[in-house]
Amino acid sequence: GRRVQQAVRNLVSNAIKYGAADSPVRVALRGETDHVRLEVTNRGPAAGEDLFDPLRRGAGQADRNGCDGLGLGLYIVR
Repeated sequence: GRRVQQAVRNLVSNAIKYGAADSPVRVALRGETDHVRLEVTNRGPAAGEDLFDPLRRGAGQADRNGCDGLGLGLYIVR
């Protein structure tokens, strides 16, 4: 349970920090027969295929909102 909380927190906080300030972050949870799907979406700068790689950030993301993370949040989610 704690790791699921961490994953959801990392996804949502990343979407809030790096998404467009004038656009909402949407969180959807869908239960299927054999799994659950969590989707976090936002509008923001286009992200590359390396979004979930360790120590990576998109262009222009450093310290935009006073964030000084290591770039590990989405890697942990993966």
